[in-house]
Amino acid sequence: MILYLLLVHQGSNGTFAIQLAKDIGCKISASASRNNHDYMKSLGVTKAVDYHDSDWVEQVLEWMPGGVDAAIAIQPNTSMASMKLVKDGGKVISVSGDQFTTQRNIKAVYFPYNMDVKEELMGIIDKIVCGEINITIENVYDFDDGLDALEKVRTRRARGKSIIKIK
Repeated sequence: MILYLLLVHQGSNGTFAIQLAKDIGCKISASASRNNHDYMKSLGVTKAVDYHDSDWVEQVLEWMPGGVDAAIAIQPNTSMASMKLVKDGGKVISVSGDQFTTQRNIKAVYFPYNMDVKEELMGIIDKIVCGEINITIENVYDFDDGLDALEKVRTRRARGKSIIKIK
C-alpha cells in the first residue's frame, strides 16, 4: 500500500477531505485554529497546526522533513503556502479556485467544478449512511434566518455544515 502524506486546510469541506484521505490510507496533516485540533485528530489527522502561528509551515516540515506528497488547498489564498510544503514532484490540488504558478516540478491540479461526480458522490453517501464518514451539523437555521446561515459560511470558519430548515 502506498502511504500518501497529505496537508489539508481545514474547514467544513476539509472534514470530508480528511475522512476520505484516511479511508484510503493517507497520513494527514491539517491546518486549523487551535480549538479545532482535537476534532481534526478525531477524524484522522496525525499532525495538526494552527494557521494563526507564523511558523505553521515550518511545523509541518518538521513533521515531514521531505515535504508532503500532496496538499489540498480548500480555503482561498492557500495554494502558494501549500506549495512550500509539497515535495519536489508532488501535487497541489486547488479546490479554492486559486490560480498559481508551480515550482520544483510540482503539479497543479485544479478541481473542475463541472465534472460528473455522480458515482463518487453515491459512494460518499453510502459511507455516510454506514457511519464510515461523519457529518458535523454546526447550526440549523429557520428559513427566515437564511441570511445568517450565509453569513456564517462566508466567515470560512465553519467546523461543520449549516442547514436551513424549510417549513
